[in-house]
Amino acid sequence: MPPAEERTEPVLPHLDHRAGGRDRRGLTTSEPHPRTTTAATGIDALVHGIESLASRGANPISTAYATQAVAMVSRALTAHTGTPHGVALAAVLEEVMEFNAPAAQGAYEQVARAMRLAPPADGDWTRAAIGGVREIAGTVEVKRPLRTLGADRAMLPSIAAGAVADAVTKNNPLSPDQAQVLNILTTTY
Repeated sequence: MPPAEERTEPVLPHLDHRAGGRDRRGLTTSEPHPRTTTAATGIDALVHGIESLASRGANPISTAYATQAVAMVSRALTAHTGTPHGVALAAVLEEVMEFNAPAAQGAYEQVARAMRLAPPADGDWTRAAIGGVREIAGTVEVKRPLRTLGADRAMLPSIAAGAVADAVTKNNPLSPDQAQVLNILTTTY
């Protein structure tokens, strides 16, 4: 690595790594962000960690990173807290986890353990993970019905079709059809 004085600018040019916690506008990076923005961003990261753990394409490296992400995000969300992506994901996260539960038990156990949840008395780590996610979403007050996020009931079939066609859905532990996605959307509407 070159000496500090020879390093290039950071990948995000609006952040200055030499500014000691301040961006180029002179604002400290520790200034509070709006609660909903922080919560939505955290839920978005949590979703992607869970998604990666439950993915058909999971491998030891992605599992290690995803487990660490779930652990970090679940702790951060409980500490900090338009429709950001994370808010939209939070609207359906628990229901999607329920749908995938039969094929994602091992992944959900990793989620629950990464969240440092107590071992469930009945041994149902899947239920524990879903409950833990539900608790976090409730604590940061990020879960909203789809109708409050600007979705019209008439839009749901189109949203379902788009979700099924999305390339990311191919990595889902279970392959949903449009009717199953529509059921999730209708439940969360």
